[in-house]
Amino acid sequence: MTGQQTYKQMIVKDAAGKFPVAEKMIEMAEYFGYDGYFLNQEEQNPNVATADIPDYIAFMKALQDGGLYVQWYDSLNTATGANIFARTFNNNNISMLYDKAANKPVSNSFFFDYGMGSSQITSAANYLNTLNAAQGTSYNLFETGFAGLEAGRDRFKSVQGSALSSKLSGGIPRTSLATLGADFVHAGLDEDMNKSWPISNRTDNNYQWMTNLREQLWWSGPQVNPKNTAVSSNNMVADVYADNRYWPGIASVIAERSVVKDSNFYTSFNTGHGLSYYKAGAVSSAAEWSNMSLQDVPVTWQWWQDTTGNRLNVDFDYGPGYNQTANSRMNYQQLGGYNGGSSLAVSGNLNSENFLRLYKSDLAVKADSKLSIVYNKPSADDGSVLSAGLIFRDQPAQVVKVPVANSGKHTTGWTTAELNLGAYAGREMAAFGLVFAPGATPIANYQMNIGQLRVHDGSAVRPAAPAGLSIAQALPGTNEMIVKWSMDTDYSKVKQYNVYVNDIYMGGKYDETFYIKKLPAKSGVLKVAAVGADGLEGDPATLSFDLNAAVSNVTAESAANGDFLVKWTNPSAAQGSIKVTVKSVNWTTTPQPVSKELTVPQGATSALFQNMPVNGDEYTVTVQAGNTDKITYNGTFTDKVSEPYAENWSWNGNTLNLPMPSTRDWRYMYIKEDGQNRSFPVTYLSGTAGMKPMIIRGRTTKAALSFTSTAAVVTVVMEDYSGNKSQPVYLRGQ
Repeated sequence: MTGQQTYKQMIVKDAAGKFPVAEKMIEMAEYFGYDGYFLNQEEQNPNVATADIPDYIAFMKALQDGGLYVQWYDSLNTATGANIFARTFNNNNISMLYDKAANKPVSNSFFFDYGMGSSQITSAANYLNTLNAAQGTSYNLFETGFAGLEAGRDRFKSVQGSALSSKLSGGIPRTSLATLGADFVHAGLDEDMNKSWPISNRTDNNYQWMTNLREQLWWSGPQVNPKNTAVSSNNMVADVYADNRYWPGIASVIAERSVVKDSNFYTSFNTGHGLSYYKAGAVSSAAEWSNMSLQDVPVTWQWWQDTTGNRLNVDFDYGPGYNQTANSRMNYQQLGGYNGGSSLAVSGNLNSENFLRLYKSDLAVKADSKLSIVYNKPSADDGSVLSAGLIFRDQPAQVVKVPVANSGKHTTGWTTAELNLGAYAGREMAAFGLVFAPGATPIANYQMNIGQLRVHDGSAVRPAAPAGLSIAQALPGTNEMIVKWSMDTDYSKVKQYNVYVNDIYMGGKYDETFYIKKLPAKSGVLKVAAVGADGLEGDPATLSFDLNAAVSNVTAESAANGDFLVKWTNPSAAQGSIKVTVKSVNWTTTPQPVSKELTVPQGATSALFQNMPVNGDEYTVTVQAGNTDKITYNGTFTDKVSEPYAENWSWNGNTLNLPMPSTRDWRYMYIKEDGQNRSFPVTYLSGTAGMKPMIIRGRTTKAALSFTSTAAVVTVVMEDYSGNKSQPVYLRGQ
């Protein structure tokens, strides 16, 4: 690890012996809803002090006690504190997993360094067996150890296939696997194309089909078929700057898992982004969008097809605005989505029955269970039959086909077919998909788009309209808005909230706050509706707004003397006094956030606040004239203050030890020795070019915070990001 980051800041204890950083990490996890943390301790020059390791262990226990999952990277020798990769369990790293003396877990699992191979796996398994016998624990290597694969660096190269095979026995993993950097399928596209900035094909819509195929190659394997993960003898995917000769795919070694359970399920094959947003098959918003909170449960297999004939082409269809002219692999009529940004397009030469497996599941079928299929068939009338393909737990080798009547007919839009599953009541659906059958003769140019699948039995609660709908911030100058409501925290009843302005879809998420990037109008009706477990919306909460009738042109001026002047333009018809508030957010230097309010007479166009911060903190201003909508303005106070260095520095003879500055608002530390700036080495540069006359945040090595000086006078001056310099602190002399 380079730069001014150190574990010492993390394991600081307060007067009660608690770890404030751990408490904040627990609070963050609870707030954002994630499960835990991966800790990567690769600090060097110097390494971890052995005297700090007990506190480090106690810190990790605090995270565990907070209910978090903690994974440790095998990067520390606890006997020496050195940054060393054991790639197995041994006496010099086990204390980061389990405290033998206290008989208590420290972390949940290890991410082993990438070189872990057969001998290290054997050693790790043997060590855990010995530990279990001695301590009465029940550690299992598959739950506790994750052998690393360097996805981002090695990509589809031969070394990647070798790295995987070294962790297998007879094709079966000997431990769990972890991949770092699997986002290379998108993030590394330009690099694999030998392109460099300012070229950025990975952010160009026309290249996203490459990302999609590369992702499928990584997860589903070299044939984009999890049923057949044999590598190819020739590279067949050079057109997407990949290679399918070496990497067999994650599907070759890991069995699929699924969250599709209970008795209700829905998907619109929405991938969480699109060029338009579709609602019931019509364009609700023509703006390009991305919101992973809206992604439906991804299909389990891309693409497992059981057929004795031709495999059909399967793709996510983002509509006619998506340019696929460079993609020779796909040739179908682009229709777009039904709900969301995409639908599932199935096309090609249908010359034999084709079962497309979509979801692994654990769905209880009841007497009232139904399966609804929304489909659109742009190809001509033919003798084909679309069926739901169901696999039940009690007969896993049998595919039960439930046909859709008249599904060989061309449609002029989206059609809904509802299939009754009551005949299978009492059974559990272990997997399901779609069956495409050609009928009496093959069909050369077949296409079927699936817009939605819903399994439902009437048991899903229809969500009530959310309470407390309000506008948290309205910014008419940029057409932005933040809305809030009271969230139902029972996820079994509410899956997400959808937000509309004048019935135009703005987006949605499972949360109580939503940011609208661009309002379609400055007046109208805001609606928020909850979505139930069966995919249907409940009644919306509504709120009228009219930003045209509110104040406009809100600005604020922050002066160096603490004066803070808010200005605005009044609407022509506003009545009543004007309320102005100023609140600081994300404050860094004041002990408490600022919160002040002034009420000025009707017709006033400004309000002056005095004795306000001059430290660069962020603020939010609201102005409300009478009963009109509140208008928001966000900014930062003028920055005229740089705090002096205030840590517990110390001398050991002529060696000065400088703890890391705790203030968040600093950029440089100038150390002067008898009036002359001392130089320090920075990362990524060597020689004289790598010596700078200050400590640079994030660039100077941690070792620079301890050095020897014989100067009579040593001072430190802090400089913030606005160029303000603090008063000098005398570390020696005066």
